[in-house]
Parts: sequence; structure tokens; C-alpha cells
Amino acid sequence: MGDNPYWIGQAIVEVGDSYYLRAKAAGLKAAELIKESNSKGKLNLSDQEKDTLDKMISDLRSLPDEEGKFVDWALKEYASVPAFDPRNYELEGERQ
Repeated sequence: MGDNPYWIGQAIVEVGDSYYLRAKAAGLKAAELIKESNSKGKLNLSDQEKDTLDKMISDLRSLPDEEGKFVDWALKEYASVPAFDPRNYELEGERQ
């Protein structure tokens, strides 16, 4: 584990007070550290795990930096999911 918690914490504090940006930064840093550990031979990921990790990194990098844009996307993306209610996440608005 080493200094990984430190590096994840550093990524979190660098982005400010937004919980959204902090979560995005922490997830991306954790995934990058896993990839680095695998590259250095400290982890032995399967090909499927490596592909999944690369997809996670790509997905995290593609998330918008503006929380509002992410919320707008999520509200549209999950509007058809019966159990999804934005009020459960303290989001403005009603189910669409």
C-alpha cells in the first residue's frame, strides 16, 4: 500500500471543496496507482482486469469538470430506471 493513501488524499485536496470533483479525482488517482503498480510488477492483473481498469480510467477522465453538467447527464441517463429518484440524492427537480 505504501504511500497510495497519501497520493489519493493529495488528489482530493487539490481540486477544492466539491464532493463531485473530489470523488472524481480520488477514483482516477486510485485507478492510476493500480495501473502503475501492475506496470511495475507489484500487482498481477489479468487481461480482463487491465481492460476494465483502462475503461474505468477513460470513463473517469471523460466526466465533466462541472458538477451541474454531470447531474444533468445523470438525470437523463437514469430517468427510465424505476428505482431512481433524484430526491434520494438531494438533487433538484422531480423524476422526468
